[in-house]
Amino acid sequence: MKQLLPFAALFLVCSPFLMGAESQDSENPPDPTKDHHFFVGVDLQIPYQDKLYSIEKIWNRQAQIKVDGQIVTEDIQRIKEISYARQSKISDHFAQIENLSCEPGYSMGWDPQVNAARLQVGLASMASDALAIGEVAMRRAESINSFSYNDPGAPASNFEPSTGPPPMNYEYYQQGQRLQQQSVEVQKHGGGSSKPPRDLLHIKFSLKADRYFPSGHLVFVFQLKEEPDGEPTMSWFHFLSMKDISPEGKTYDYQIESYPDGMLIDSQEVFFFANGSEIATNYSPKHVQMNAADAQTFINYLYLAKNEGRTRPPQRTWKYLSPEFSSRLKDDMKDESITLKIDQKGIVTDVVMGQSLQDALGPGNIQELSSELYLPGLREGKPVAGELTLRLGDIVY
Repeated sequence: MKQLLPFAALFLVCSPFLMGAESQDSENPPDPTKDHHFFVGVDLQIPYQDKLYSIEKIWNRQAQIKVDGQIVTEDIQRIKEISYARQSKISDHFAQIENLSCEPGYSMGWDPQVNAARLQVGLASMASDALAIGEVAMRRAESINSFSYNDPGAPASNFEPSTGPPPMNYEYYQQGQRLQQQSVEVQKHGGGSSKPPRDLLHIKFSLKADRYFPSGHLVFVFQLKEEPDGEPTMSWFHFLSMKDISPEGKTYDYQIESYPDGMLIDSQEVFFFANGSEIATNYSPKHVQMNAADAQTFINYLYLAKNEGRTRPPQRTWKYLSPEFSSRLKDDMKDESITLKIDQKGIVTDVVMGQSLQDALGPGNIQELSSELYLPGLREGKPVAGELTLRLGDIVY
């Protein structure tokens, strides 16, 4: 026992330092995971009732805008006039676009080879008809010996009938020879203009995301010009719809027939939207990864800057909930609501729902919903705590 006393005393003497070391470690935890993405995205605006409105969400080939507090949807393919401005954004997902190529091409209607073949066939057909008529006329003339044939290359007026009915016109024969020669030239040189119009754009790329998305949209903004050395003269937008975007990746190959005829691509920008909101990609300018706390701070500052002096309830940032969240809900639960209590920093402090819904979702899905990025309520432009009620049918797709 006496032999153990020195060791016990040594432990008691050293324990403050040991405890202090443990305390020091707890005060310096590992850096939080940088699972959010700051990037420069795009703010798209479309005209509606003589005013411009920002597209808040892109979902199932629909662009959603908010008019007087009400959501209005417009078909993406029918949107003709779009304006855009670059916008700083936060995304909690990332997508990789690789091997992107955008090349003007030809549709079947404008393909020079197809046009040359059609022209050649047409000329050859007319040449054949004209030659046949001329040969029939020659044989008929010889058979009835109604006139003398001196020179096939001479004008038809040189052929004078001696007896019988008027002869057939030998210009058919000469015309057939000319058409036949033109057909040969078309076949040799390809025919058509060296710069025929184009009405097709060939876009090819591969895309993979850090999680599965059932659908998404690439928004291309092309700057087009009329001459190879000229300056851009127009902006052209195109929404490209995709399905089954996954971490495994997939190659997409599109022929776009609405491409403006004869225009050349000077440059292009690419923006990716999945299940509503824009997601950062390797094509996004100013892309920086950050942790959830920094992301929350950033969107709060951006939110306050946009809503100076306004009063409004807390807001939910757009996010795609996991397939499991949706699979645990029965159809009759889509009309049920969840109330989130959100503090002045945008953090969820409590989730209020019925017991049956709580049992159906389970702790994991409730945690997923409450851990999203939210925006605090505002009173005269200053952040305040508040409540946000969400209908499940509006947040599950």
